[in-house]
Amino acid sequence: MKKPLLRQLLMLSKRILYAFAIQLIFCSVLLANTGKAQMKSISEVKVSISLDDQPLRKAFSQLERKTDFKFTYNPNTIPLNQRISLDLENATVYQVLENLIRQTNLSFVQINKNIHVKLPSDSGKSISIQELEFIDIQGKVTDASGQPLPGVTVIVEGTTSGTVTDIDGSYSLSASEGDVLIFSFVGFESRRVTVGNQTTIDIQMAEDAQALEEVVVVGYGTQDRRKITGAISSIDSEDLGVVPVTSFDQSLQGRLPGVQVTQTTGSPGGAVTVRIRGFGSISASNEPLYVVDGFPIENESNQGNSGSGFSRLSINPLASFDPNDIESIDVLKDAAAAAIYGSRGANGVVIITTKKGKSGKPSIDFNHYTGWQVATNLPELMNSQEYLDMMVEARNNSWVDGDPDNRSNSDPDEIRPGNLRVGQFQTAPQHDTNWLDEIFRTAMMSNYNLSIKGGNQNIKYAISGGFFNQDGIIIGSGFKRYNFRANIDIKANEKLSMGFNFAPSISIHDRIRTEGNGNFVQGSVIHAAISARPSFPVYNEDGTYFNHRAGGTPPFLSNPVFLANELEEEVNVSRILTNYFAEYSFIEDLKLKVSLGADFNNITNLQFVPRSPNWPPFEAIVGQAYSFQSQAFSWLNENILTYSKKIGNHDFSILGGATFQKYRINRMDGSSQNIPTNSIKTVSAGTVINGLSQRIEEWSLVSYLARATYDYKGKYLISASARTDGSSRFGSETKYGFFPSGSIGWLFSDESFFPQSKFFSEGKLRLSYGLTGNNSIGNYSRFALLGNTRYVLGSDQQVVGGLSPSSIANDELGWEVSKSFNIGTDLYFFDNRIRLLADYYIKNTNDLLLNVPVPVTTGFTSALQNIGEVRNWGWEFALNTVNFDKEFKWSSDFNISFNNNRIIDLGGSGVDGVLLIEPPIFAIGQIYINQEGQPFSQFYGFKTDGIFQTEEEIANHNAEQPFARPGDYRFVDLNNDGIIDAQDRTVIGNPLPDFFYGLNNRFSYKNIELSIFLQGVSGGDIFNINGRSGATLGGTTNQLKDAVNRWKSPSEPGDGFHSRANVNDRNGNSRISDRWVEDGSFLRVKNITLSYTFKPALLNSIGLKTARIYLQGTNILTFTNYSGFDPEASFSNNNPLLQGLDWQVYPLNKTYTVGINASF
Repeated sequence: MKKPLLRQLLMLSKRILYAFAIQLIFCSVLLANTGKAQMKSISEVKVSISLDDQPLRKAFSQLERKTDFKFTYNPNTIPLNQRISLDLENATVYQVLENLIRQTNLSFVQINKNIHVKLPSDSGKSISIQELEFIDIQGKVTDASGQPLPGVTVIVEGTTSGTVTDIDGSYSLSASEGDVLIFSFVGFESRRVTVGNQTTIDIQMAEDAQALEEVVVVGYGTQDRRKITGAISSIDSEDLGVVPVTSFDQSLQGRLPGVQVTQTTGSPGGAVTVRIRGFGSISASNEPLYVVDGFPIENESNQGNSGSGFSRLSINPLASFDPNDIESIDVLKDAAAAAIYGSRGANGVVIITTKKGKSGKPSIDFNHYTGWQVATNLPELMNSQEYLDMMVEARNNSWVDGDPDNRSNSDPDEIRPGNLRVGQFQTAPQHDTNWLDEIFRTAMMSNYNLSIKGGNQNIKYAISGGFFNQDGIIIGSGFKRYNFRANIDIKANEKLSMGFNFAPSISIHDRIRTEGNGNFVQGSVIHAAISARPSFPVYNEDGTYFNHRAGGTPPFLSNPVFLANELEEEVNVSRILTNYFAEYSFIEDLKLKVSLGADFNNITNLQFVPRSPNWPPFEAIVGQAYSFQSQAFSWLNENILTYSKKIGNHDFSILGGATFQKYRINRMDGSSQNIPTNSIKTVSAGTVINGLSQRIEEWSLVSYLARATYDYKGKYLISASARTDGSSRFGSETKYGFFPSGSIGWLFSDESFFPQSKFFSEGKLRLSYGLTGNNSIGNYSRFALLGNTRYVLGSDQQVVGGLSPSSIANDELGWEVSKSFNIGTDLYFFDNRIRLLADYYIKNTNDLLLNVPVPVTTGFTSALQNIGEVRNWGWEFALNTVNFDKEFKWSSDFNISFNNNRIIDLGGSGVDGVLLIEPPIFAIGQIYINQEGQPFSQFYGFKTDGIFQTEEEIANHNAEQPFARPGDYRFVDLNNDGIIDAQDRTVIGNPLPDFFYGLNNRFSYKNIELSIFLQGVSGGDIFNINGRSGATLGGTTNQLKDAVNRWKSPSEPGDGFHSRANVNDRNGNSRISDRWVEDGSFLRVKNITLSYTFKPALLNSIGLKTARIYLQGTNILTFTNYSGFDPEASFSNNNPLLQGLDWQVYPLNKTYTVGINASF
């Protein structure tokens, strides 16, 4: 199945490259125009002028207007307001100046086209003409890496003489000795060079960091950063390419204020969570809208089912895009920026712009890195002897607990029940297996990307292809991606331009079962490795897998190595994203852009469980197969009209348009069992079909949008936008939503009254308010749906199929609406060497979609309604500094974000404003509480107060714990009723962080560069279910090494943290309590990169323009008090109600890579 897909992609890529080659053969080459200063003498140029008692300045201005000459003078010394009179017809400029000398006592010197006015010297008043000898000058203009720069403007200062560099960066012109040549190009610092007697002047231009940041991509266009009035954060390709990642969203981690990126799993190609300014919804999506080159894409990470013991599909759809292809990412955070996307902007908008072609010779870039990965942290487990000692102790304690007065640890097995016998554990172990070492490995990863970019004034192209291969750090897991991209821009004529992008990709996920299966422990490799007995071997003597069930392990556990190697799951994702556009300029300032795009996304998920005694869910030894297939197609048509005009000090722009989008998905899945052989792995091979299902869904969106921006003198800024969306997802009464926003800005540093100083460079205030929506709900939630059911009818008990209502209709079901307020400031100091951005925001989300109880007479228990409200508010800061900028360079980027979250109204969902949540984990119970006036989903359970050391302490406890024994936890009686029961539960932790931050330092000296990036989170508690399972001390599964320090007796009290070993746990030591809640704060050395860039002179001989080699480490060090695998991983971080759970999660990895970037 994989080979035909790959073959088609390669064939398609080859044909496209042929087509491009043919087009490029016929493309014209940009030729630079050369210029030569043509000077006429003031004695040759004639003019008529008439002035009667007018200021001298008017004479100069009239002469400049009527001739090509420019007057230069010092206004502090020249009497510009002196009154003069002139009345000359067809006189030479020389004669006019003679007349002025008689009236003003001044002197004039002509130098080329400049006439310099000065006070008379000792030699008296005069008029002189200096004819300068011209020199033919040529040269080449390159960037810092030595690549030629076509299109650079070269002019002789004070004249209109100039030229433009050609496709090779070369130029030629004529100038005089002493003239100043000015080299200027967008995005680069201008260069000024004084002409001497040389005939060749080569120039190397440096990028202008400030100029590069001036343009920001916003919805349906761009804006100057100085004129931005909303809250927008940006990152470019230079920072995106720092970290070796599977998907570009991982590159945002710690880089942008207000954007919390969490890598919830280390599984190759696994899901990543992006939250912009907190959680805004309880039941709808909290994911931002992703827009790739103008196309809004669907970002459904979970598209499969999880029935019949098979795992659910949880992958990252953004892993289909190669991070090497991205030029920049702009994140729209407030309503002023995001309201233009209306019903999809409530969670923020992430705009991805891919790399485009540039004028110039073709540039071929090759990027490659390879490296290895290991787990960031592996907890230590008990060895065999420690485990067996605990087994004996747990059984003895439980035996004695049944009748403490008449039983002892020395009682023989003959009088004990089977589960409390100890004899088999009192012999020396024959094996000592570390199961974590058996399933984890040092895994390789590699990435290859080859691109070609170039063009001229008529066509620009960027074509790239890539291959990414990552083995997982757990055996049996991995990820591969093949991708291709072509971006073409064509200028047909002065009025019409067009273009397209075409991006197919194939992703292959080899998955193992960790957090993915969503139920208890069926097939979970992580849980099995933590729990498996170290006294068991991996293999039998004949090489087959040792059967843990036969060895006495609980029936829900299997051999971890068997699970990782033999339970097969492969996910294939084939995606094509393409977009075509045409833009027509009716007049210079009025443009219409029409685009048509499509997104094809096909997913297959194949799973197979072989016939083996090692598979626990079923008593019968059967083979099982599962197949899931999803075919999704989305098309989008956008029609945008823009008008921009500047009249004097007034600059305004108006945008209006209409967009139409339709999405359709067809899902099918089925499973079977009792497959007779492991050689046939299809659903059709099973003799028992467990279930077949198909679901076809579609939605459509019709939108009308507008935006207007205005500024006066570039310092008083106003912006307003509005969008009306009509969605098929909502009822007839609420089908259309209106989402307006407005913002203002003030560049107060441009005011005349503001003191100018070297300390303060620029300052701006921003203020915005607006509405955005969230339409990410079920496609048919407003309908009264029918579900399949079966009935037993007649005396023969015949089973027949039928339909029955499965939900209540709600024709008033509408949008969740977020009302966002933002105030911010942008401050620049020391000639922009220091930049501070600060924002304060409040975001209220109203009309939350919640299931509310309804009367039982309806036949249902609840119905979905718009009824709740949540609030997020907080601060964001970003500080960028240039600390040193000489031969040694050092720059720093720091950001920190504080977000607060509150549930304002649950609208009747829950009981008395309280909603308790139980995660989908077997026998775990209610862990979370949601209550009005409190943050989302705080941990809810009992508080502990140490460990009972003696019977006397138990007797003196102020509450009844009837089954407590020395070594058990003491629970707190919060309501003081003398009983420890459910009424004593309380908030025991908050999984949401207090703040998160990132710090990047970049150092360079000559050709060597070092960057160090730190990223961290403060606060955010974690409920460590892995730790709870590994420290319950029940004596049936292995435990974490720390449990060696458990309570054993009053004389061996242990560390005061681990209770005694006990099979039955009658005291409930493992109940939900603060014992299992840990601080999830961490500081991580996210990335260190050391690179060397070769000098161009060393590369020319081998045909290279640039070359850079680097060593890199990612996730190198993590400073945390958390005892689990990693404080960042989470069982279900996509669900706002299930935060901070560490349960069977695939751990994150450390990565060490070596790479090269080369240009030809």
